[in-house]
Amino acid sequence: MGSPMGVFSEKEVQGLKSKDRKVLKQQAVQQLRTSREIHRIIMTDPKLFPALLKRHPNIRQVLRKKLSPTLKRLHKKK
Repeated sequence: MGSPMGVFSEKEVQGLKSKDRKVLKQQAVQQLRTSREIHRIIMTDPKLFPALLKRHPNIRQVLRKKLSPTLKRLHKKK
């Protein structure tokens, strides 16, 4: 399954507790709502269905870049 947002693979989030996965998902949702980079991508193709947002390669790339520090912090917390 991987991350709830589909940004990271199962191997990358392996070892995280369910609470930590929820934190990661909340951060992803916050980035989807507030990121200027993601909004630029959406503005170029406004017909992107919300379920397809996480599958869009450019949006996944931006989310990986923005969520990597959070993932590293959650792994170090253990």
